[in-house]
Amino acid sequence: MFLHFGTNTFTDLDWGAGHVDPSVFNPTALNASQWANVAKDNGFLRVILTVKHCDGFCLWPSQYTDYSVKSSSWRNGTGDVVKELTEAAKSAGVPLGVYLSPWD
Repeated sequence: MFLHFGTNTFTDLDWGAGHVDPSVFNPTALNASQWANVAKDNGFLRVILTVKHCDGFCLWPSQYTDYSVKSSSWRNGTGDVVKELTEAAKSAGVPLGVYLSPWD
């Protein structure tokens, strides 16, 4: 199961260029366990999360850029989608892979 989740989820844009204010990223209802369980219950062999797409926004609090969840309003900048999904996938027994775009 391939998950593409980021700032474009909240701007309804198909393609991002890294100019969106990180504060738009605010998945207040994020439930990584739900994602992992849906994958498991529907026979997916693994979950792959786009952790950074071509727009450069990182779903973890990167020490190398401010264009990440640490600059978002989500969980006051302390959230980490990658960590949450890692823990949820492990708990559900579903292997996790990450996709990191080199484009930016």
